[in-house]
Amino acid sequence: MKLVDAVNESVQRVEQARAKVDRKRVGNLVDTHAKLNAAAFARRSVACPSRGQIHPAAWVLNMAYSTVCQMMEAGLFIYNPKGGSK
Repeated sequence: MKLVDAVNESVQRVEQARAKVDRKRVGNLVDTHAKLNAAAFARRSVACPSRGQIHPAAWVLNMAYSTVCQMMEAGLFIYNPKGGSK
């Protein structure tokens, strides 16, 4: 596999992941540790649309600090599930 093919395949995977994040369900911006901690306590999920990722907030709290900061800078939002709020 050529390098160009590998890069194109990687770009396609990222675009597919971004398409899975429904922008209509994205809620409030999470820009501080306190807001992320509150979302984890409330058992909410957070979405990073630019990366195409949806994770539980508690999971994100246990990620490396630099990764969480990058996600917040890219835009980290509360994700509302399809069934509505609990």
